[in-house]
Amino acid sequence: MPFRLLLLLLLPALLLPGLGGTQESAVLLDDYGRPLYVAGEVLVVLRPGMTINSLGNASRGRTRVVETVRGPRSRRGFKIFRLAKGQGVREAVAVLRADPAVETASPNYFNYPVFTPPNDPGWDEMW
Repeated sequence: MPFRLLLLLLLPALLLPGLGGTQESAVLLDDYGRPLYVAGEVLVVLRPGMTINSLGNASRGRTRVVETVRGPRSRRGFKIFRLAKGQGVREAVAVLRADPAVETASPNYFNYPVFTPPNDPGWDEMW
């Protein structure tokens, strides 16, 4: 009997769009309540010799390129993809990683500063 009640309560949430299923409802948060990554953005590095036009239909139809960024050590750079409305970051990363033209894809993670005092027992006596 409790199983039927639980199933009755959870079934609408799984069937109605936006309440469950495949769409990502919110960005994941860290221990301090800060978002782990930028909502709606994925960082992508294409394989050598590949261009945006080399992406498969599944990848191209769901994302669009916002900008291309080149780091000081990167010759090929990476691209910031803005996702189509309603597409979750984790879903987009999975689709892009499966594309043969993509070398790597990951969420656009935030990098928060963290201060951890050294494990030196005399550290607080230094100054």
